[in-house]
Amino acid sequence: MKGNKLKFNGYKIAAVIISVALCVTIIFSVKNIITLHNENSQLKEQNQELEDERDNLELELENVDTMEFIEEEARRQLKLANPDEILFILPEEKSEETDE
Repeated sequence: MKGNKLKFNGYKIAAVIISVALCVTIIFSVKNIITLHNENSQLKEQNQELEDERDNLELELENVDTMEFIEEEARRQLKLANPDEILFILPEEKSEETDE
């Protein structure tokens, strides 16, 4: 009789150990799935932002090739003017700081 109880207890212990191992494996798998899902969402968001930036840069590139843009940049950056224009260059405003 005692031998049967030991065998039966051994099977119970083995079943408990296997059950615990399965539970731990399932918990880690679920945690991994949640982590991967969050990472996937972040990457999709980042991808959308990069696609929007690319679209904006493509639009800007189209505008850069126009004569109006080139003329405006020449006026703004190089301080150039057409021959029939008078260019006034004013000093840049300095913020007044009081020494206290």
